[in-house]
Amino acid sequence: MRIFKILILLTLLPTLLFAAKQPERKDMRTGNEQYKEGGYSEAELSYRRAMEKAPALANPKFNLGNALYKQVDSTMQPEEAKQYLEQVHKLYENAGEAYTDAKQKAATHYNDGNTYLREQNWSAAVDAYKKSLRLNPNDMEAKQNLVFAQAMNNQQQQNQQQQQQNQDKNKDEKDKDDKNKDDKNKDQNKDKQDQQQPQNQDKNKDKKDQQQQQPQEQKISKEDAQRMLQALEQQEKETQEKVKKEKAKAQQRSSDKNW
Repeated sequence: MRIFKILILLTLLPTLLFAAKQPERKDMRTGNEQYKEGGYSEAELSYRRAMEKAPALANPKFNLGNALYKQVDSTMQPEEAKQYLEQVHKLYENAGEAYTDAKQKAATHYNDGNTYLREQNWSAAVDAYKKSLRLNPNDMEAKQNLVFAQAMNNQQQQNQQQQQQNQDKNKDEKDKDDKNKDDKNKDQNKDKQDQQQPQNQDKNKDKKDQQQQQPQEQKISKEDAQRMLQALEQQEKETQEKVKKEKAKAQQRSSDKNW
């Protein structure tokens, strides 16, 4: 809260460089009064009119940046808030380029740093406060805000490093687990193969033994088969003739027998 209270104090910086005949002076005075009363959207319109009348002046840009900044709140959609804050950064940048006084330039960087704090862009806030202190080294509030931004930035970096280390550690553990699983699967497959190999060898040996025990089939030619058939027929013929002769002798012996 203290940081943004500082910003409010800065938004109330008086516009010291107005001359009596400058046309934007009335709009600037009106805008400042509206800003003090909390009418930030009304002050925005007044500062824009002043910018149109005096586009080269820094004060209208600086104060318009403050008015836009104050309109960003929690009711805004994130994208709309982002657009507002982008305009704020640009207005502070333009005001800083237009100012010639070192303290006024420092104020633009200081307010820009507060804007980055609101966005939680700690590294950008650190840079902005450093720029402010180079122009106004005695600004104690800028020094305090710089210390705060640096602490938040360091914490963020440590968190990111820790997160990266955790991710790397988880990845290493996962890779290790995957490797162990692969090695285990390889060992299991090897054991299985070792167990199957003797079985396969026994099966192959039994098959080979069975093949060796089986009689070899003799193959004969067609001519040999024909000759064997003829020989069998001749043998059969001779046998039949022998049987007939034996039968005839038997009948002859039977007729000579006495009763």
